[in-house]
Amino acid sequence: MLVLAGHPDTMAALLPSGTSPAGWRRGDAVDAATAAVWEALGGGLVPWVLDVPVPPPAGGFWPRLVLLADAPTSPFDVLRGRLAHTVGTAGPLACLALSGHGFHGFRGREWLAAPGNLHLSTAVPLGLPASCAPALIMLPAVAVVDAVMAATRGAIRPGIKWVSDVLVDEGKIAGMLTATQVRGSNIDLAVIGIGLNVTTVPDVVPTPFVAAAGCLRQHAGGADLTPGDMLWHLLAALATQVTRLRAEGPEPLWRDYRRASIVIGRRVRVWDEGAAEGADPARWPPPRGAGLVVDIDRNLGLSLHGRREPIGNGRLAFEEVCQAFGV
Repeated sequence: MLVLAGHPDTMAALLPSGTSPAGWRRGDAVDAATAAVWEALGGGLVPWVLDVPVPPPAGGFWPRLVLLADAPTSPFDVLRGRLAHTVGTAGPLACLALSGHGFHGFRGREWLAAPGNLHLSTAVPLGLPASCAPALIMLPAVAVVDAVMAATRGAIRPGIKWVSDVLVDEGKIAGMLTATQVRGSNIDLAVIGIGLNVTTVPDVVPTPFVAAAGCLRQHAGGADLTPGDMLWHLLAALATQVTRLRAEGPEPLWRDYRRASIVIGRRVRVWDEGAAEGADPARWPPPRGAGLVVDIDRNLGLSLHGRREPIGNGRLAFEEVCQAFGV
């Protein structure tokens, strides 16, 4: 794997165990694709490069990893825009930012880039049928669950809150975005953004949708975790899930997503996206649906007891949290 950075002296803690930082060299003579990657993401800094031997499954899957001390703009947006063609021809790309500007979640909701946490954006050329689109929304959530369990040897067992939040003990530790580029009946490119709270609990205002934030260091088994630990476990988990999706289709991924769900068997309320954005819940419109979740189908449809049609999208809040907020 070729690692690129503008400040190599600050990246030693992110490198795999046993990697010598003495191997950094100026990236004046990199290939055209790598030069294009750095020009788009590097913020005008001089690139430094390091060849890092990484075992499978991450090794061999990710040919390039960009490490940014401070991203001038959202790497997720750069990967789905300016760099989409480069990734399509040169292969998967991962970019980790320690901090930065313009980070966001779904519908542009702000994501705070707290120090000590992971802000990872990846882009993977696929060539999969468009019917795999729901699986690509499930994929990063399942990968985060797998990565945390691997890093903590099962001591921390996260759960997935529909659609793509990951919680531990009701505190949100991760959120993610997936964007796809479709040509005809195929998905050419998937761009995935993951924010994972490793050492710092972001200072966010509680809402019925995110009642509390958390981080892995809060929990037994996570006290010694570092962003570097989680980076390599997460890259491995993403590589594993994409490889499995290509080989076996979306069914195994859906089973893992459903198994990790923490909404099945609980009472919830679901609002349409954008309908419940105001600060005063008393002024929100009625929810789109409410009741006991009995299942999640292969297209991420949420089945509520007594409701004929599943809910395909929206924002979910647990019933007891709504009551606590006076909604």
